[in-house]
Amino acid sequence: MINLRIKLKQNLKLNRDINYTAIRNIYIKQFSDSSLERDLNKGIIFELIHKHSNYESLMWDFWRQEKSTCIKEITNLLYEISKLDIMLTWDCNNVLSYYIDTYERRNKKSFFVIDDHKQDDNFVDIEIPDEFIQLSSKPNNLVMGAEDVIKLESFIKKFKTEFKHLIKSSNNRIKQNTDCRNLYGDF
Repeated sequence: MINLRIKLKQNLKLNRDINYTAIRNIYIKQFSDSSLERDLNKGIIFELIHKHSNYESLMWDFWRQEKSTCIKEITNLLYEISKLDIMLTWDCNNVLSYYIDTYERRNKKSFFVIDDHKQDDNFVDIEIPDEFIQLSSKPNNLVMGAEDVIKLESFIKKFKTEFKHLIKSSNNRIKQNTDCRNLYGDF
């Protein structure tokens, strides 16, 4: 028998309290040579990703996901960054290419990082998207409007797809753990 453990899925998001001007001014002081504008912009982008978003707290769980999911999330985060300063747009594209190119390595490394909870082959983690929480934000409203029904139908379709991918990746993880144990013995 397989028990299910539900885990909320968090999307990559910029912090709300970003003082972009202050961050940019710090980097301008570090890169005073105008020929290094590309390095300046990339430094700002990586600063925003690593220190002004939830990326650091999610990164190892994040990179365990399928490539398309990771790239979609990174793309959305970089889009939010480019909205802070249109001059970062081209460099955001370069940073996206970097993450696409390094996905395989990051994905493999992520399976060697220990989760907060003990890995147990008797459990399957189900991630619930943020949209579900937003749908249920009015618990006293028991009447569902047409717009909510459409959102719910969309969520259910997305949930079924995510669940199929989750089962597939869980089976791959179990196989990978078994292969590692067979190769290296118990840790």
